[in-house]
Amino acid sequence: MFNVALAAVEDSDPQPPKLKLGGYYKNLFFDSKTVFPAGEAFGADLNRLRLELEGKPAAWTAFDIQYDNEVLFGSYLRTAQFAIL
Repeated sequence: MFNVALAAVEDSDPQPPKLKLGGYYKNLFFDSKTVFPAGEAFGADLNRLRLELEGKPAAWTAFDIQYDNEVLFGSYLRTAQFAIL
């Protein structure tokens, strides 16, 4: 019985649960002209959000969650070049 209790103590996780939260936000605005049809002016605003959550709640499990979101605004969406793509 002593060996069983000792084994249970050795298997317990003395480290506290670990949790890490991170991410970033990017914004890129630009204006340019299309290649096809040549010279059609447009503006575009690209927004990107990335969130990351990592954790190790116990010695036998871990998780890594990543969330990506991207939004494109502007007049580029109304160009013939975008319609072709």
